[in-house]
Amino acid sequence: MVRFAFLIGVLLVVISPGQAQDEFGYFCNGLLPVEVSADIPLDFQKIYFDSTLAGSGGGVTLINKSDKGVQYYVAIMEFADEKGNWLISAPVYNLDKKDQIPLDVPFKPWLLWNRPGVVLPPSGTGSLLSPIAARSSSRVAFANVFVMLTCPASVQVAMVHVRYDDGTEFKYVSPHLRVSPTPSQSMEITDVETAQRWSPIAISGTIQIGAEGQARIIELNAASGEFSRWLKKEFAKWKFTPRWVDGQPTSVQLPFVFFLGDVSEQESLALAASVKRKGAQGPMLVWPSFPLNVSAVVNRRLHSQPPLIVTPSDECRRSSKRSELPSQRRRSEGSTSALP
Repeated sequence: MVRFAFLIGVLLVVISPGQAQDEFGYFCNGLLPVEVSADIPLDFQKIYFDSTLAGSGGGVTLINKSDKGVQYYVAIMEFADEKGNWLISAPVYNLDKKDQIPLDVPFKPWLLWNRPGVVLPPSGTGSLLSPIAARSSSRVAFANVFVMLTCPASVQVAMVHVRYDDGTEFKYVSPHLRVSPTPSQSMEITDVETAQRWSPIAISGTIQIGAEGQARIIELNAASGEFSRWLKKEFAKWKFTPRWVDGQPTSVQLPFVFFLGDVSEQESLALAASVKRKGAQGPMLVWPSFPLNVSAVVNRRLHSQPPLIVTPSDECRRSSKRSELPSQRRRSEGSTSALP
């Protein structure tokens, strides 16, 4: 695994007016309203969402409305902007003792690669194995690899699959279920020697993720021909689970930013500002995923109770903090993404 020391400077922040900025450098940060069918036996409450240069995620309280205990569950939440346009999706679920999802559900690789880390019931302890007892609740975490240039304004529950402790099941799937892409392997640089030659550098561009999950850079801003050929070759080795819309895999183009080596505060700010200024919206891929303390990140997301709902904004404000991270590392299965 390739590791490079670097600095992340001032971050762009999109937050509700008056909401305090802090050390995490939020793009988005707040509680979201949720739409869920009354027939679904799980209720979804207090959905908190945040996004930093290290990815997106949050926490949600699941309430079992049934007189039967929920042994296993999978749910997919779709996040939309203020106009109702879909942005990304994120799952919540629990596992069996073999760390598998024992339900017959689609997108299992996608589910596992968006594994949030832990599940906490009201007592504050638990794991991804935790069921939900009858007429009780559990506070659970969710994660998504992408950074949000457009903040979500609402959530819709698009899929729920439940197995009760008596073996019976409940299934609900929206006819328009949408699943955002995600890496299906660790995104690593294999040509270490060449990478060290180019360090430090901070660059942006556009990546296309095909219907079969292949990655391809289609635009690279202000790069030499030699560097462009090298980076395109590295990105082409990465694989993703594709985006699904209306039951079909589809290709998608996304903005990305790429940091290599020590990047100054001014360069970080200029790069993030340029991506936004060029009109990029929705999710953005950031490489590499940052070192983090998973337990601390999940604990923060599960217990954050900001009073304001996330509101998208065209104006970005600067965070007064900067995070100095001793090393970079790629995402591995089971990790979430956030600044520690």
